[in-house]
Amino acid sequence: MLTFLGWVLGAVVVKRFPENFEWQVKSAMKKGNLESAERIARSRVDDEHYDFGAHRLLAQVLLKSGKVDEAVSTLLMSLDRMGAASGRDVYTRGADPAATYELLTDALVQQGRISFAQETSRIAKDYRASSSTNADQSPEELQPVVETAAVDDTTDTTSIDLKEFESSPGVELNSGGTMRFSNSSTATISLEPSATGISSELIFKVSGSKALGLGSILKITIGDENAFLIYADSEVPRAVVVPFEKRDVNSSLPLTLEFINDAFDPVTKSDRNLEVHQLAIR
Repeated sequence: MLTFLGWVLGAVVVKRFPENFEWQVKSAMKKGNLESAERIARSRVDDEHYDFGAHRLLAQVLLKSGKVDEAVSTLLMSLDRMGAASGRDVYTRGADPAATYELLTDALVQQGRISFAQETSRIAKDYRASSSTNADQSPEELQPVVETAAVDDTTDTTSIDLKEFESSPGVELNSGGTMRFSNSSTATISLEPSATGISSELIFKVSGSKALGLGSILKITIGDENAFLIYADSEVPRAVVVPFEKRDVNSSLPLTLEFINDAFDPVTKSDRNLEVHQLAIR
C-alpha cells in the first residue's frame, strides 16, 4: 500500500512540478526501486515528447533494469526526434546529441553490437570536439558541420559541376545530376585557384537514408588541412555550409568526398545511402 501511495504521490508531483521529475527518478533508483523510477520517467516522456533529458534518464533506468533492447529503442527514437526538433527552441529541452550517442554506445555494447557501438562512439566524439573550446585541440580532428544554409541561398556562388568528379566504384550520377554514393566510396576533384580565395565556403545540398538507426556520414577533405563531417540523416535535401581557409592562393585545391559509413540492415532490408544534389563555392 505504501509503495503504491508513494508512486501516486510521485506521479502527482511530476505532473504539477515537472522540473522535479529528475530528482524523483534518481531518488527511486538510489533506493533500488527501479519499477517506480521507470514509471516516473515514462510519465515525463509521455507528457513531454521533446524532453530529451527525460529520454536519456528513462534509458538509464531501463539499462539498470536489464532492459537493454528497450533502452536502445528509446535512444534511437530520441535521436530521431532531436533531428526533427533541431532549430526549434521550444522543442529542444535537454537536447544533447553527444550525451545521447554516448549512452547509446554503452547500450549497444551491452547488446553485443560492437561495430554499431564503434560508429556511435565516433559520432559522440565528433560532437564533443565541435563544442570544445580547448585551445590544444588537434586541428586535424574531424569536425561535424553544423551550420545549415538556406536551400535557395545562391548569392555570389559558383556552381561546381558534379560531372567533373573522378569517382570510385559505387558512385553514380543519375539523370537528374545527383551524385549517389551506394557504398563506401569516394569522389575527387581539383578546384582551380581562380575558384577559391584565402577564405571560402563550400555549400553542399545533401540527403541520406537510414539503416540500423543511423543516417549517412559524408567526410569532406579540402586540401591537406581541412577535414569535416556532414551528417546526412534526412531524405529531404538540406544545404550545409563548409568553411575553409587556403594558404597558397596560387595553387589548385584537391577536394575529396567520402561516404564513410555504408550499412545494410538484413532484418529490415534498409540500406544506408547518401546523395549530393548540388555543390557550389562562394
